[in-house]
Amino acid sequence: MKIEGIEKGILNVRRGKEGKGLELTNQKDRPWKGSGFAQSKWISEPRQKNPDVPTLVIMYEKGEKNKQWDGQKLYLPTLILPKNKFVFMFNYSNESEEIEDDLD
Repeated sequence: MKIEGIEKGILNVRRGKEGKGLELTNQKDRPWKGSGFAQSKWISEPRQKNPDVPTLVIMYEKGEKNKQWDGQKLYLPTLILPKNKFVFMFNYSNESEEIEDDLD
């Protein structure tokens, strides 16, 4: 992101009451693509207040079995990108691949 002139970002940690973790319900079947765990205001507020800065929202989840989790605490990340356009690529293979950059 430094290439685009972005030198800083914001980290926003949501930990629930007394820092003991959130009590979100894991939804195995999500009603629409892209539905996540972050409440809409957790996304809209940083996007409105800092439109030119990337924000990483980390949600500390209790992970309780009665909420459809594995009974393990976990961190759920949500990256809010600045208004600039970015492309992210992910490689799920165990083999590394060399990718040619044609942007020059």
